[in-house]
Amino acid sequence: HRDLHSFPTRRSSDLDGRCKTPIEEIQASTDGAISKEQAVKLRHCLDHIDELEKHISEVKQKILRLSDKCDVALNLMRTVPGFDKNPMTVIQVLSEIGSGMSVFPTAKHLVSWAGCCPRNDKLVPILNQFWYKLQML
Repeated sequence: HRDLHSFPTRRSSDLDGRCKTPIEEIQASTDGAISKEQAVKLRHCLDHIDELEKHISEVKQKILRLSDKCDVALNLMRTVPGFDKNPMTVIQVLSEIGSGMSVFPTAKHLVSWAGCCPRNDKLVPILNQFWYKLQML
């Protein structure tokens, strides 16, 4: 359980860029005592958040276990820049496009689906190479 008094101190870097209120003003407005009723409500909210985080973690673990059978395609996808940072990203993309590439007649179709057209950036040649490699699987 989280302690109601153990919230981390917020830094200005934690704020959304659109927030115009200074961090000191936000901290001043949240400092102070809370009533017993507020503490009970906060405890319920925090318990609920903890429970949701637990369920999310369990679902992610199940997804990772189920994705083991697609390891070859997933490892290939992880070579695409940006896909190596979060293991769920490649699983989400693979669940959308499949591993057969049959829905994309050409690499250009895959690149277009990925939102890289009409830009000419570094990702396009990598996705082209990825498409050809997945054709071989």
